[in-house]
Amino acid sequence: MNVLIRCNAGDKYGLGHLSRCSAIAFSLFENKQECFFLIKTDNKSKIIDFLKTRNISSNKFIFISERIS
Repeated sequence: MNVLIRCNAGDKYGLGHLSRCSAIAFSLFENKQECFFLIKTDNKSKIIDFLKTRNISSNKFIFISERIS
């Protein structure tokens, strides 16, 4: 099964939503499920660094610009 997690994170939104979603993703990865992130952010580098600390591969996330409504 493929799972897409959509969340907001960055300077404006903080990292709480992403932190909770990454915990769900970790559980899915442990159960051999594919999990991807679609993230609306105003600070892409902050999110990349955060997800790397959670051992989530960079090919598992896509970014939406903050300027897109």
